[in-house]
Amino acid sequence: MRTLKRLTKAGLGVALVLVALLIAGLALAFHSLRASLPDYDLAARVPGLAAPVTITRDALAVPSIRAATDHDATRALAFVHTQDRFFQMDLARRVGAGRLSELLGPATLEYDKRLRALRLTDVAERRYRAMPSDHRELLEAYAGGVNAALARLPVPPEFAVLGLSPEAWRPQDCVLVELNMHLGLSRFGDVEQDIALMRATLPDALTDFLTPRATRFDAPLLESTPPPIPPPIPGPDVVDLRTSAAPITVGGRRERRGGSGGGGVGVGRELLVPGSNSFAVAGARTADGRAILENDMHLGVNAPNIWYRADLIWGPTGPDATPPQRAVGVTLPGAPGLVVGSNTHVAWGFTNITGDFVDHVVVESPEGDSDRYLTPDGPVPFDWITETIEIRGRAPVRHEMRSTRWGVVTGADHLGRPLVLQWTALEPERCNLAILDMVHARSLDEAVEIARRWRGPPQNVLIASDDGRIAWVPAGDVPIRVGFDGTVPTPRIEHGVGWDGSLPDRARPVIIDPANDALWTANARTLPLPTADTFGHNWAHGYRARRIRNLLLEREDHTERSLLAIALDTRVEPYDFYRDLVLATIPDDEPDPGLARARAAIASWSGHAVADDTGIALLGEFRARLSRLVIGPLLAPARTRDEAFFPRWLNLDEPLRRILETRPPHLLAPDHADWTDPIRAALADAAASLERDHPSTAPATPWRDVNRTRTRHAVTRALPFLIPILDLPARPLDGHPWCPRVAAPTFGASERLVVSPGHEADAILHMPTGQSGHPLSRHYRDMQGAWRRGEPTPLLPGPPVHTTTLTP
Repeated sequence: MRTLKRLTKAGLGVALVLVALLIAGLALAFHSLRASLPDYDLAARVPGLAAPVTITRDALAVPSIRAATDHDATRALAFVHTQDRFFQMDLARRVGAGRLSELLGPATLEYDKRLRALRLTDVAERRYRAMPSDHRELLEAYAGGVNAALARLPVPPEFAVLGLSPEAWRPQDCVLVELNMHLGLSRFGDVEQDIALMRATLPDALTDFLTPRATRFDAPLLESTPPPIPPPIPGPDVVDLRTSAAPITVGGRRERRGGSGGGGVGVGRELLVPGSNSFAVAGARTADGRAILENDMHLGVNAPNIWYRADLIWGPTGPDATPPQRAVGVTLPGAPGLVVGSNTHVAWGFTNITGDFVDHVVVESPEGDSDRYLTPDGPVPFDWITETIEIRGRAPVRHEMRSTRWGVVTGADHLGRPLVLQWTALEPERCNLAILDMVHARSLDEAVEIARRWRGPPQNVLIASDDGRIAWVPAGDVPIRVGFDGTVPTPRIEHGVGWDGSLPDRARPVIIDPANDALWTANARTLPLPTADTFGHNWAHGYRARRIRNLLLEREDHTERSLLAIALDTRVEPYDFYRDLVLATIPDDEPDPGLARARAAIASWSGHAVADDTGIALLGEFRARLSRLVIGPLLAPARTRDEAFFPRWLNLDEPLRRILETRPPHLLAPDHADWTDPIRAALADAAASLERDHPSTAPATPWRDVNRTRTRHAVTRALPFLIPILDLPARPLDGHPWCPRVAAPTFGASERLVVSPGHEADAILHMPTGQSGHPLSRHYRDMQGAWRRGEPTPLLPGPPVHTTTLTP
């Protein structure tokens, strides 16, 4: 017993020592983190400056940079980016280069391997060498500003925690950051592989019906007369689910249907794709003749935010000097220039075109010869590329990749054939950084020409000018396909099949001074068919675009506040159909108490996605489950061939609604007696799901319990014990993916801008999180509340609170 007591006392003593050491270590770590907080009141020398630069910061740490030249402003912008966001910048270049494992260890090895196959480091080098000298000089000025800051400032806290030293910044790293942005805004042929599998397992008429290129909900900027009609519902001669044992004939082969149990097919959830809203009104639709532009770019919302606010002012000073130039808006840490904003003459904003600028090349080998592959010139041997991937805490890994004349093998199709990714961003001659010139545009026409020649991530560019005019330009490289349409992966073993140059400017429609004095884009189809087919096929649904268009055209006295109200609009019109479907199917005197409660919750829905609403959460679950029950059986043969099959067609709601509207008997799964069965089953299942997740409030679960922010730091995904320090608290969030105010827990408006060029003092800008990437800084999260609540906050910085002086 004494021995046990002695051991217990000894163990307790050791434990107390360990606790003391842990507390001391944490105190030391906290002290180190405090010491690395950015100092906004300092003086520093920056090699390469032509003249001193003054940087003032307001109460939110938004910098106003006053410089003699745009190159000096660029060096200063790089300095403040580094001061507040260097770890974010470093992550962006590492992602593009496939070097995350050097920081985060083996957890990111497979991701690095996938990125190495794109060879983006080589692409960045070639693009840097090929760009015009004025753009190279801007990138060199930016790199000089970053390195001057790294030499002068404390080590960023993330590097201190990881025990690493930051690497110097190269001009090519700016291109890697831009490529990383391009990466995030692109879709990489997953839909091509979906369609290929559907073509192989389903009748063509059924595939066409399930993948419409146009819908009744579209609100394009240009439309044919009459509008296009979606493909018809296939008849029982094409597919008849009531005879579930009957085979489906596809491409000369007979495929057994996989039964009616389509619930496992992953359909029904709103797919979140990188997108945005942007809309503008000309002077004829505003209260005082000004053109006003709105832009909110929908991306993942993380801590820190992807964008960084800045006010750039440059030009000579003195009594005889010309007025300086000014550009204010949001910038991308790791790259020079203003991404979205206003320069007092023009304002500009972007939305993703959501087109198709990626193809997969099917690589075929001669029978029995896997060392070679077929080309139009006959079989040739594969090349091999070997790269070394450094891994934190582990030995380096040699990564070998097969390569072809079209690029590195990046995957395989449903038949196991190798695939090579062909992407416009991988071909330096197809890309440029012309958007850097937008800050110098003095008129709408100049801005339109800059947007036309810009070859970055393909975007809808909306422009407003200080003379009350507006314009729309589809920017970015569009490949010309010869011998195939890009909807499925295609071999290149015949001469003449492939990409043949780029779509010329004369074939790109541009709208300047529209007749209705309004423009709107929201990732949906903007052009009539077949012109739209040149840009892509799988457009985002037209719900947001239609709602925005209707609200814009309702009045002719718009102001910044009225455009902000449209951006914050939470009306989810698509769900009206599903609400009415429930109310028409479930009677007022429904005997099933669970369905009766579900009906009552849906009947109470306000039509909006707001925090206190008690119907929309159930409606969303209902629609998802109904889609599985109705569309799932039609896709069962594809799922039988590939268990991982997941349909990523963005307009799947169109065929779902048409089936539910017409209720064709042959498309009802045989385990349902009539069309009320799947509706009742979907509602019961949706209510049960909410009951499991929210037992105290279901089925009338308020939206605030479902749609809550989850603003996370990149590091906490690998190191979850840092969540309390790095992640922001969850808060209710108004909005929904199918209304103008796009909002999901980890996705939404990464910025929200409303501005009339020349009237920036009246402009509004929202941005989540804050300017600083330092978790102990009060500017790490001080913009989050206004962004979440939609409170109008000014675009221009407020009164100076801090001053930094940079000298040559």
